[in-house]
Amino acid sequence: MQVILGLLLLGQLFEPVDAFGGGECYGVACVDLDRDGAYDVIIASNQGIGYYRNLGDMTFEQRRELHPDPPVPARAVLAGDLDNDSDIDLFVATTGQDFLLINQGDDITFQEITVYFPVESSRAAALVDFDADGNLDLFVAAATSRLYHNEGDASFVVVDSFPAGFAVSWADYDSSGWADFALASLDRLSFYRRSLTGEFVRDTTIQVTAPRGLCWFDWGNDGRLELAVADSAGVNILIKPDSAFAIHAIGTETEPSVAVAAGDFDGKPGVDLLFINYGIEDRIYEGPDFISQPEDTISCGTKEARSVALGDLDTLNGMDAVVVGVGGNAIYKSLVSRTNKLIVNLVGRRDVVDGLSNTIAAGTLLRLYEGDTIRGFWEIAAGSGHAGQDAPQKSFPLPDTTGYLLKIEWPRSGVVDSIHLDTFTLPVLIDAYEDITPPLPPSNLKCTSHDTLVWSNDNQVEFEWKAGNDPHGSGLAGYSTLWSKDTLAYPDNEVETSDTFMTVSTDLEGDSCFFFLSSVDSVGNVSTPVRYAPLKLDFHPPDSIELIHPSVYSYVNDTFVRYEWSAGVDTLSGIASYSMEVSNRHDFLGQKADSLLDTQDTFYQSAANLGEMWHYWRLTVKDTAGNTDTIPSQQNDTLGIPFKVDVTAPRVVKVVPRDGEIGIATNITIRVEFSEPMLPSSAEDESNYLIEQDAPLLFEVEQHNPYTYRLNPIQLLDPNTETFVTVHQSVTDLAGNGLAAPYSWSFRTGKAPDLKGPVIDLVVIDPNPTGGHRIVKIQARATDEDNGGGVPIRCVFFIDDSPDTNEMELADGTYNSPVELYTFDLDVDTFEKDSSYLLSFRAMDGSDNWGRIKNDDTLYVTDDVDPPELNLAVLSDTTDLHTGDTLSLEVTSNEPLRSLAVAFSQITEQDSFYSQLSVSIPDDSMFFRVDVHLSGFPAGRIDGAATGRDKGGNLGTTTFGFPLLSGDLLPQEKAFAAPNPASSQVGIYFTPGENVEASLRVFTIDGQEVWTPDPIEIAPGGERSVFTTDVSQWPVGLYIFVLQATNDQGQKAKVKKVFAVVR
Repeated sequence: MQVILGLLLLGQLFEPVDAFGGGECYGVACVDLDRDGAYDVIIASNQGIGYYRNLGDMTFEQRRELHPDPPVPARAVLAGDLDNDSDIDLFVATTGQDFLLINQGDDITFQEITVYFPVESSRAAALVDFDADGNLDLFVAAATSRLYHNEGDASFVVVDSFPAGFAVSWADYDSSGWADFALASLDRLSFYRRSLTGEFVRDTTIQVTAPRGLCWFDWGNDGRLELAVADSAGVNILIKPDSAFAIHAIGTETEPSVAVAAGDFDGKPGVDLLFINYGIEDRIYEGPDFISQPEDTISCGTKEARSVALGDLDTLNGMDAVVVGVGGNAIYKSLVSRTNKLIVNLVGRRDVVDGLSNTIAAGTLLRLYEGDTIRGFWEIAAGSGHAGQDAPQKSFPLPDTTGYLLKIEWPRSGVVDSIHLDTFTLPVLIDAYEDITPPLPPSNLKCTSHDTLVWSNDNQVEFEWKAGNDPHGSGLAGYSTLWSKDTLAYPDNEVETSDTFMTVSTDLEGDSCFFFLSSVDSVGNVSTPVRYAPLKLDFHPPDSIELIHPSVYSYVNDTFVRYEWSAGVDTLSGIASYSMEVSNRHDFLGQKADSLLDTQDTFYQSAANLGEMWHYWRLTVKDTAGNTDTIPSQQNDTLGIPFKVDVTAPRVVKVVPRDGEIGIATNITIRVEFSEPMLPSSAEDESNYLIEQDAPLLFEVEQHNPYTYRLNPIQLLDPNTETFVTVHQSVTDLAGNGLAAPYSWSFRTGKAPDLKGPVIDLVVIDPNPTGGHRIVKIQARATDEDNGGGVPIRCVFFIDDSPDTNEMELADGTYNSPVELYTFDLDVDTFEKDSSYLLSFRAMDGSDNWGRIKNDDTLYVTDDVDPPELNLAVLSDTTDLHTGDTLSLEVTSNEPLRSLAVAFSQITEQDSFYSQLSVSIPDDSMFFRVDVHLSGFPAGRIDGAATGRDKGGNLGTTTFGFPLLSGDLLPQEKAFAAPNPASSQVGIYFTPGENVEASLRVFTIDGQEVWTPDPIEIAPGGERSVFTTDVSQWPVGLYIFVLQATNDQGQKAKVKKVFAVVR
């Protein structure tokens, strides 16, 4: 900071403080550029635009340059939201071409725009919304003064031009509701007002020596504005813009006044004026009489001041003044306490709601009333005095708050905020955002769906009301609601409906559920709520109810059933009643077997005579609000608690050994199978049975399954002895029914115990592979014929290494033979597909002997139901293929195969031929090379087929065919005698080209026939045949054999060769 020399403090209203350096400075604006609540300072100078950020206590960050590079000499700077995006933009008047600095959102980066302005030296400027469209327009005073219209996006168009000007100040001086202005020229002052057609017409022109600064204020607290004029070559004046435009002198001094600012500087009634003088001390005139004393002067810097802007920069006392000029700038820091002041900061909300006013509140009117008497009046200007812009802030002297009312009239929207100060304490500080007055609440709130005296379980509540209102506000946006048990609750400003009726969903429960409704205006102000009398709401059914009797899957031996349940809990509306249903269907469809409606008891003795079968019962509980719950909840399609009525005595249906059976092993385990599940505690009680030979025997009882129990003698039974077994009536089923009569039988033991278990000699798995089937039927045959002759009473199997036992069932349901067939339906739905599983089987006989494990059966699980696609290619040349040759084939598949076979056939009227070859299958192979020797194949058309089975068991087939030619009927090279020479045995071997009848004659060298065997009727083509004989008695020498072959067409071939016999 540059030290300001020659500070002279004569008055006690301000303390000059050096600030903001020196240089040639011309204009200044106080504005909250960074929107932190503290007014910053922006200065226009020959060095460009300097930004001084206020840290909140009148200390400032170092100057930040906002001008383009190189800097342009600036004469004025104005600040406002020119593009309606909530941040502050700048207009800069220069000696060359004016320009805009558009804030890019970070308050640091600005885009320079010059296109809208001519190259011309400008002297002063002001921002104004002259057409009340919410956009800040621009007036520039220059050699030709121009009015620019803002199109809303910071693009400007000239709409009117006026004479040369040095200063301009806008205000609604004729109280028409539209902005007017005064323009100071070289030696005159012109007043322009807006006509009914929207044009600006000149009211009058007044001769003034050298008007350079203008400022509007209310001199007489009459609610009308007067204009203070700084005359740089004469006495400063005040003009009342009435019909006469009367002129009043301010003081008698003739001083070089170039700017003027109006405000409450002394904290007393009456507006004070601060005139900025170029080259001499600045002067303060205290209102309302504007008498200036010698102590009312103040100076700064080199005394060459040019402009001034007002704003409370330290938030300590009153309004401070920033004075700029040549050589040094200063802050006139207010020394007058704010104790008895009202200070108002104004913010328009055009950036929030399109229909509201500009954010710097230009054109906003403030009126302070005491009762019906006006005590102060201001209009906010954006550019006045001379190249200065005050903060959008005004100060009123306020001796007391009682009976005072502040009215704020916003220019575009017509919003009027009325703030009663009675509830405030001095000093009064108000941040007045446009429309801070809540709207009027709705009225006549009614609930059309619920009764306040009756409990309800309906959470959709219907209301209607009479509309609220927002007179002189931003307009009603809608209504906000709230459910609460707090009678002082307040809805937020979130609009939920704009209608005057709605259906509201709530999860609030209890007997004091209040509904609150508030009006919400367009900027989020919320009215005091209206409250609807408490509703009684309960959305949850009673809980903690348990069904006690009959319990789940219990047995009851009485057809007249007593039902019992616990009372349950309902902490809100309370339990009203219970209802019960009984059905013999698990889905409760059809006619009910029994029912009970709306009882308050927790039991029911039924008079319905239920049949002996499974029944299902359920209980529905209802509270006073109408919530119901049914117990049990649905599980696995069963809607009730299952129980069985059983009054029938159980029977013994099967015993092992059978009655009268002989030769029973002495280590036998006796089995008793009942007609129904038995009560384990009864059926396992030894006292309910008797085993006797010559005397009662000791034994233990264990359960095999709910129907079958095993009686295990402690010691081996005596051999060759009649054994008697009795089941007493005292044994009971699950319902408590005993046997109708004792059951007795006997058997005779054999010589010895049975120590060998049965074997599994047959397993059938169907289908296998599964081929997409979910259920696989498994059959296992167990036999004990060779291992003691007992009855196989149990058969199980295991899957892979799993320890889980799969218990199979008797196919015919009766143990009656040493050979029994067991079955099991295996569900493979959860098995991994395209996998194999090893099944291991084992059986047990009546003496508890387990046989050996059979573990060579494999189950193939697959979803594959599509046959493999086979392709076959014949690699051999089929145009020259003869019997006895080798046929080469290539088979390919679209998936791995488990087996592959190639078959050949020929069917004629005389004969048929068939041959099949199995092909070796490498793991997961899909390519196969097959070589087939055609020996023995008949000549003619041969049909072939390749058949492959995939791992899912599906068969795929492809067919082919080829012509097979005959070979030589009797090839010479394939006919010979061996051994040659021979001594004992000799064979005449030959391989015909096709099926032939062969005959042989053997001669001595001299032609004597020595051997003519029986002909070979069919010598297969392509296969070797032989005639054999003993030559041990033949004379030594040479012999000749003549071999003749004849085919079925009568064609003949003959071979004649020599062989030798030696000793």
